[in-house]
Amino acid sequence: MDARLQRNTVFLCMVLALWGAAAWGGATYSVAPLPSAGGVTEIHDLNDRGDVGGAVAMPGDVYGRAALWRRGRLQVLTGEGISGAFVAQVNEAGVAVGRTDSGGDLRAFRWFGGRLELLAPLSGDFAAGASGINRAGVIVGHSTGSLPRPAAWAGDAVFDLNELAHPGSLAMREAVGINDRNGISCNLQDRQHACLFQRGTVIDLGTLGGAFSEASAIDGEGRIVGHSAVSPEFGGGTHAFLWDRGTMTDLGTLGSDFSYAHDINDRGQIVGTSWLGAGTDRHAVLWLDLQPVDLNARIPAASGWILMSADAVNDWGVIAGLGTAPGSNNPGNDPFLLTPVDLVLEQPQPGRAGVINTLQVSGLPAGAHVVLYRDDMEGLSMPDGCGGRSLALAAPRAVASAVADGQGLAVFELPVPAALAGRTVRLQALADCLFSDVLVHTF
Repeated sequence: MDARLQRNTVFLCMVLALWGAAAWGGATYSVAPLPSAGGVTEIHDLNDRGDVGGAVAMPGDVYGRAALWRRGRLQVLTGEGISGAFVAQVNEAGVAVGRTDSGGDLRAFRWFGGRLELLAPLSGDFAAGASGINRAGVIVGHSTGSLPRPAAWAGDAVFDLNELAHPGSLAMREAVGINDRNGISCNLQDRQHACLFQRGTVIDLGTLGGAFSEASAIDGEGRIVGHSAVSPEFGGGTHAFLWDRGTMTDLGTLGSDFSYAHDINDRGQIVGTSWLGAGTDRHAVLWLDLQPVDLNARIPAASGWILMSADAVNDWGVIAGLGTAPGSNNPGNDPFLLTPVDLVLEQPQPGRAGVINTLQVSGLPAGAHVVLYRDDMEGLSMPDGCGGRSLALAAPRAVASAVADGQGLAVFELPVPAALAGRTVRLQALADCLFSDVLVHTF
């Protein structure tokens, strides 16, 4: 294990230990904007480095452009043969895969280090798309000729996964995702059912009582999430599901007949979207203990954001999705990152300019060094090694530091110049990879 990976792993373990099992249920989040291009935006993946994959469109674009957000900065992928494209997944090495419309032909691609490589479809087919990649670099997706077939790319070779299945297995039409144990979430050819392909065996996941189900993601333990019809009747509703060791569980909705699970991390957190009721907008959802939680209830009401879809979650608990930012000219297409709040930052006392203000932050490990940052603008600043956890500040400036006592409490002494009287500032505390909420205060 290299030094950086070891450091990140230590921080992740510390963060999860401090959060604890109960805290997952009560977690709140700070919300930070990701840049967009002004048109339709898609979010598909978020890795444990904080890289986000998806697509953006500029006003007037007919087709989307494959996009990566790295350290919160938007990078539109360029290269010969890449148009009408999206990034489906990014692995921990930063290798991105997806699909592009190359000269009118849909092709799978692999992108790394500024270089685009088109991936060949299966022999005799004319189109392909990549939807998943694991740490080892094995890519899965589909290849299409007369019928779609599940494909896997390893190095320079492409394989038909149906040919790797045991004789007599159900035929798959596509592979959706792959974990580091080479477990593959998939969808069947003849039945409109989600499936799991592992060690040559194809398992039909069934449905929630309706005619179809579809897989969206797989975690490291082989748990699969997706959505399924809940009734054989047309229009009977579609619910998110979790499939775990032979059992498909209905994850429910926020009050309507529709919900969709988009991703699951290795901690068992599931994210997606659900409508609140007939004729209402959809809201971003986090399922905790198999119960849907509206993520809009877990961010500060004063943020002004409406979170509409949670599309990806990594093992650090960071969530990426789409919504409507305050004052947006492109509602529903504003990308965001949600960072779990670990620390509580209290209001400054006495809270006015021209004097020294004290601020308390609690929830720290004893002896932890904590820094207070200030900015005037909402934004995103991503520290190294925190898995995409971010300060919700555009250009944070360190203004004070302190050390936690044995009870996990630290006190900042902050001189506030008289010139700041009447000025509204944003304050946030950070200790290693533990973040406070954002405190907005007018001095």
